[in-house]
Amino acid sequence: MPTEAHYFFAVQAAGRWCDDEAGAWLPDDQSALAHAKTMIEELKDDSETDYSDWLMVVQDADRQTIVSIPF
Repeated sequence: MPTEAHYFFAVQAAGRWCDDEAGAWLPDDQSALAHAKTMIEELKDDSETDYSDWLMVVQDADRQTIVSIPF
């Protein structure tokens, strides 16, 4: 039976940290990475903000960083 893990997707930019309190339940790290990339594209599409120095920080349930993805 497949299980899901809890992942969090924080955003870091110019000394600011926007935490993700809810997170998402996903099957594995690869799914979390795909989810993060989708979130980045949606943020970029919905705004005229310059995201050149922003990062999406993917964390596991223990809040350990799995990967940081530049926008």
